[in-house]
Amino acid sequence: MLRRSPIVCAAFATILALAASSRAGAQNTPEFEAWWKRLSAGKAAGPNVDHVKIHYRRTQYYEPPDLAELERLRALVKDKPEHPAREQVYEMERRLKDPSPDVGECVMWRLNGRWRWSTTGKDGAYDDSVWDRNHAFQLMPNHLRVLDPRRASRPGSPYQINLLEQTLMVDSSAFVDGGLTSWLASWPDTVFSRELNASGTRWKGVGTASGRRGALRVEASGTWDAAAGWGTIDRYTSRIVDAKGEVSLDEAIELSDWRFVPELQLGMAATSLEKNGDGFIKTRRELIEASGFTDAEFDALTAIPSADRPDPYRGPLPFTQVENFLGATPEVTDNTGAPIAPDAKLQEERTYQSRMRWAGWALGGLLLIGLIIAWRLRHARA
Repeated sequence: MLRRSPIVCAAFATILALAASSRAGAQNTPEFEAWWKRLSAGKAAGPNVDHVKIHYRRTQYYEPPDLAELERLRALVKDKPEHPAREQVYEMERRLKDPSPDVGECVMWRLNGRWRWSTTGKDGAYDDSVWDRNHAFQLMPNHLRVLDPRRASRPGSPYQINLLEQTLMVDSSAFVDGGLTSWLASWPDTVFSRELNASGTRWKGVGTASGRRGALRVEASGTWDAAAGWGTIDRYTSRIVDAKGEVSLDEAIELSDWRFVPELQLGMAATSLEKNGDGFIKTRRELIEASGFTDAEFDALTAIPSADRPDPYRGPLPFTQVENFLGATPEVTDNTGAPIAPDAKLQEERTYQSRMRWAGWALGGLLLIGLIIAWRLRHARA
């Protein structure tokens, strides 16, 4: 019978103790799991940001357009003025002439499915959209369009501003979790395992899923503050490989400079970067302010504007034309309510802008790559 020496036994016992200690340190605490539950409670809709005003700047960067693809699209839309790819051709041609990024300053307020999104371009032109229970509207410097939510949301309507809610979800999630939890929830049968490190100050996670368009792998990491009871997502990568073994998506999301927001009981990052696989920054979002608001303040922000009443956000309103679609027959009036003939130039501009916006391109060159289309394409891969 072999006998181990006391020294060997002591060393073996120490190794076992260290291994057990390491495993114990890596176990997730109830507080950590409670934070993750709060973060992911919204599932595919993303974190709930009701009662929080989010004021931010969004910068969209562009890689040089593919000239061969541009020529292909030009041929596709030739002699077809209503072809949906025409706006894409316009955008690619614009980027050839001016490759500078598009910068927009945005503010959103959300509450129980109602919302207001105010956007301002670098030239000072603004475009505000509101979705409420009984009305919706678009507010721009020269005109106001009042809509019936039921009719505006119908497929084929040129005024489907309800679609912008997806953009609000993407932008708000960008600061809270980078869109990670909604991205995972949008895939069927997602498995996401996460684990604290031995010191309990950082965590890592790996998610996998499969769908019609291929296999997804997500790798995420962040920090955990046990004393404060909340953590962060500092970075995650997403990669999709299709059935042919080709990579159809390769991107990284990076978040930094976190602050705790009491209204959310979660943190928000001051900077959120979306990069492609080779490190090119596609979108930069910078948080300017995150603050609470009351129900009364929200009601004032979503009330139909009037030329004789300052707007809570925009102040005095200079619009001179109102299009009212609440009734059975659209009405066009001046800002005093007197009927007028539609301004032909404004009508032409608005028709073009609406087509741009609902196709996923931004209004008036403000936010030209639409996150609505990006989001839908992303979900379609699942």
